[in-house]
Amino acid sequence: MQLDESTDVVDTSQMAVLVRMVFSDFTIKEDLSKFIPLKGQTTGQDLFSSFKNIISSEKISLSKMVGLTTDGAPTGS
Repeated sequence: MQLDESTDVVDTSQMAVLVRMVFSDFTIKEDLSKFIPLKGQTTGQDLFSSFKNIISSEKISLSKMVGLTTDGAPTGS
């Protein structure tokens, strides 16, 4: 699962949710799952809460996720 937060042309923060799946025959499928508008701040806690809501609503098991990568952007205090 890849999450990408950005601000659109009307100053609304949105999070794009992309999914990459690898099957038992090693074929790969990638798909844009959804866009989620974010209200107010977009702190790390806000993004994590949105992530938890996504995996809960889509019934995605954390045991199926095998990696985590960040873009290394600094966070505000």
